[in-house]
Amino acid sequence: MKRRELQKALRKKGFIEKEGGRHTKYILTENGKKKRVMTIISRGKDKEELGPALVKRIMKQLHFDDSRKFEDYLTILHEKKVIEGHDVRDENRKA
Repeated sequence: MKRRELQKALRKKGFIEKEGGRHTKYILTENGKKKRVMTIISRGKDKEELGPALVKRIMKQLHFDDSRKFEDYLTILHEKKVIEGHDVRDENRKA
């Protein structure tokens, strides 16, 4: 998996970037609030392509359940009680 593809997907899902010395931290936000879900990705030139072991570790850090689609990511985190709070999708389902 290409690092750029993962970074783009994380930003699309509501993760914010926080630049560090050699790494970029990706922190999940929901409704403008930071959540306790994050991962760190190296900006080194040797990390343009992420190997399967690293991708697996990132998936674990993000509490990603690979048996479901990535679009359902926030719903999965709410169901697992990884994050709590107001889930906008609940209102959309009731409407």
